Amino acid sequence: MAAGDAMAKRTRRPAAKAMARSQSGKLNGQTELHATLKGPLKDKARIEAHAVIPTLNVNYANTVEIGAAAPIRIDYVNGILALQRTRLSGTATDLQFQANVPMIDRNAPVSLLALGTVDLKLIQLFDSDVVTSGLLKLNVNSYGNRANPNVEGEIQVINAEFAGGDMPLGLENGNGVLTLTKDRLNVTSFKGEVGGGEVTASGGVVYRPTLAFNLALGGRGIRLLYPDGVRTGLGMNLALTGNLDSALLNGQVRITQLSFAPDFDLMSFVGQFSGDTVPAPSQGFADKMKLDLAVNATNGINLVSRTLSLNGAANLNVRGTAANPVVLGRVNLSGGDLIFQGNRYVLQSGTIDFVDPYQTRPNVNVAVNTTIQEYNILMHFDGPTDRLHTTYTSVPSLPPSDIINLIAFGKTTEASAANPTPPGSMGAESLVASQVASQVTSRLEKVAGISQLSIDPELGNNEQNPGARITIQQRVTGNLFVTFGTDVTQTQNMAVKLEYHVSPRVSVSGTRDQNGGFGFSTKFHKSW
Repeated sequence: MAAGDAMAKRTRRPAAKAMARSQSGKLNGQTELHATLKGPLKDKARIEAHAVIPTLNVNYANTVEIGAAAPIRIDYVNGILALQRTRLSGTATDLQFQANVPMIDRNAPVSLLALGTVDLKLIQLFDSDVVTSGLLKLNVNSYGNRANPNVEGEIQVINAEFAGGDMPLGLENGNGVLTLTKDRLNVTSFKGEVGGGEVTASGGVVYRPTLAFNLALGGRGIRLLYPDGVRTGLGMNLALTGNLDSALLNGQVRITQLSFAPDFDLMSFVGQFSGDTVPAPSQGFADKMKLDLAVNATNGINLVSRTLSLNGAANLNVRGTAANPVVLGRVNLSGGDLIFQGNRYVLQSGTIDFVDPYQTRPNVNVAVNTTIQEYNILMHFDGPTDRLHTTYTSVPSLPPSDIINLIAFGKTTEASAANPTPPGSMGAESLVASQVASQVTSRLEKVAGISQLSIDPELGNNEQNPGARITIQQRVTGNLFVTFGTDVTQTQNMAVKLEYHVSPRVSVSGTRDQNGGFGFSTKFHKSW
């Protein structure tokens, strides 16, 4: 069956229509196609086709422009597809390419040529969620037969930058050389910056007979904000092997530095690990790339914020997939403290275990103690963070309900019943004053960087002179803690306490009480 002596088709349409719909708002341009076809459709060797694209130009968000410097010509004659020498130019791009590919006879000669530079911003034409810059310099020449072409060439990466909206890290100043052979793309050299640190890459990608990769990645001095609220410094030695359907990323990650971000919030941090969230299904490459990473804190854990400090060691593994990573292993806590609602809770011992193979869900086993009035209170937390079980004990001994009341309101239930809040306006005034003081101190703590500031107003209670008591608790360093308290109506009634942790097991403290007396003590912590 013949298609006729000649058949011609002319089209003229915006180039944006050829791209994804999500890009059409930022993408505009123009293209035009003239094509002819003749010969019997059942006999490909006798078909003759010619196509000309006289106009091709594309503009993306007024930042990337590219177009053909001359008409693009494509011919199909005697079973051979020929792309005539073509030049594309535009924003930091000047690329020439040519191809001659036999479509029927696999033993016929084939040639491919690509010379020039390409602006990496062109990637944004196909994915608007990424930000890219830099250049690719191509010098590729292929010849031989189609079944076994002898591909040779070099691709130079110049000042490449890459960042994605969902990625915690991006690449900067990427420079390297990629060598192309007939069946493999070798990473001859590559170096770049990620998170302020240095990364290097080596290995290669095999593309014949099937696509596969075997890449090695090294890094040092990398910094990132992960998990939320924690700044992490790390180094790594990783290997990526496999193919697009089944890949494995394994190796070691060394955590060299940990610190809390200035806006660290304990409740928000714990909320990240709620066991109620289920990851959405994914069908991309990240879902097919399995993880097997050993994570070690080489210098231990030493985290300090205004209200929380932690010391310990970690031995973790990251499993799962890149789309749904899962943390396994254990964190051993040797010391630390937490300031919460005016009370300081000192960590005695603890472990955090990650044992769920399907999601990152920490199980806590932690003991802390605090002193409220004359009571030394010990609390033990056990279980997952979203369903903790708490045990309370105290010296002198109190029932759990009294301990909870003492922690929440500063009084036991018996003391609350014996000294109820006095009725009338004075009780209301005290309540209003307490609420105002709470708001003021909360703001002052954040502005001044104070660990704990409390102002306890006293308005006409039991014939006492109106006044207030101010208490400031400040963590100077991870090992030094200072408490200062005074009565604003009697400046001589001032108390100061300094506590210094020599090691996780030994601490010393000195106290100057409100009567002017001094005292010193040393504590040794031992677990059985």
